[in-house]
Amino acid sequence: MPNVAEKMTQRLVSAALIKPEDSSLYQYGLQQGLFMLLNFFTTVVVGLLFGMLWQSILFSLVYMPLRMNAGGYHARTPLRCYAFSTALIFAVLSVIRLVLHNKLICGIIAVAGAAVIFALAPVGDANKPLDEIERKVYRKRACLTLVFWLMALLFGFALGWESVTATIATAIATLCVILLLGKSSI
Repeated sequence: MPNVAEKMTQRLVSAALIKPEDSSLYQYGLQQGLFMLLNFFTTVVVGLLFGMLWQSILFSLVYMPLRMNAGGYHARTPLRCYAFSTALIFAVLSVIRLVLHNKLICGIIAVAGAAVIFALAPVGDANKPLDEIERKVYRKRACLTLVFWLMALLFGFALGWESVTATIATAIATLCVILLLGKSSI
């Protein structure tokens, strides 16, 4: 992935679309974007393998904005991050299947996970420390995003959308675990 981002950045410099002194910033951004695309593509493939495509996409839609704002554990290398993310989506889809028809478990893991997120977010990491301004901004964003998804969860419960509620609850619980892992690694 770094080589692809480097080549793309060199082409942007050659085409005079970016300044040479800005190339490292663009290369980093392209590399991160490519890794996000790879993770999303992998999530879709795993979702297809499980026969749970829309659940894998919904999980990503719930989890990613929460994760980006709440922080938590960060792998030390991009390869470890990819491996961890891939294992995570396998585990998540398995859990969604287990809790699918149990509203009580969905409710418990969502409430417990949300309580931890409200208490801890944002959690910095040795690889991604936060200053005071970032803490305030990310906390507000994480809490607002969480409230939105909790309301969606309640809406799903009211309409009897078991797969939707199981997916949202699992995403919230997963982020809770990631925050606790991040907190313990600081």
